Amino acid sequence: MNERFIYGFILTLGLGSMNFGYANGVFNSFFVDFEFIFSIETYEDRKFWSSFITAICSTGAAIGAFTIGSFIKWGKRNCLHLANAIMIASCLMMQIKILYVIAVGRFFQGYAVGCLSVLVPSFINEVVPIELKGPLGSATQFFITFGTFYGNCLGVPLPDNNDQKVGKIEHSYLTDHYWRILFAMPVIISIIQSSLLICMFNYETPKFLK
Repeated sequence: MNERFIYGFILTLGLGSMNFGYANGVFNSFFVDFEFIFSIETYEDRKFWSSFITAICSTGAAIGAFTIGSFIKWGKRNCLHLANAIMIASCLMMQIKILYVIAVGRFFQGYAVGCLSVLVPSFINEVVPIELKGPLGSATQFFITFGTFYGNCLGVPLPDNNDQKVGKIEHSYLTDHYWRILFAMPVIISIIQSSLLICMFNYETPKFLK
């Protein structure tokens, strides 16, 4: 197996870690706009929803990380497809403009990334040759960090806290609908990863094949 194929395989697997970083960081980049869209005005409500939407994702991630081991007997590649399916369903759920539905979607998004946080590094560790384990050992951390960075970059066009405080935020496509694009972005990443795993890197880990 040549090195370019291995690097392509690792890049494909790393998309799962990218989704992990993105899901954990993206909400912080547009919470001000989120408050505006859902008319969250009081300090207590802002504090509750900012904490709850973040915590529910982390809770789902913890549960996903603990429970994915029960499904690994069907193969890690299949588990990656399952995690991506859950990710896509959760992102579609978060397109509905109801706070509690979005919270449920965030929980299942967290569950998906919790599964990915276990599957991706173990998959990489099992397919990478010994001589490349050193250079590629930090791949998971790189993709997580890049996903968080990417999520924050996408939030740059949105209003900031100062605009909200002085009442400068006005209704526009950016303020009213851009949040849906930010929540939907993991769908693209998941589809790309699953498509590549089906079409180009349709392999299981050596440990599972044994």
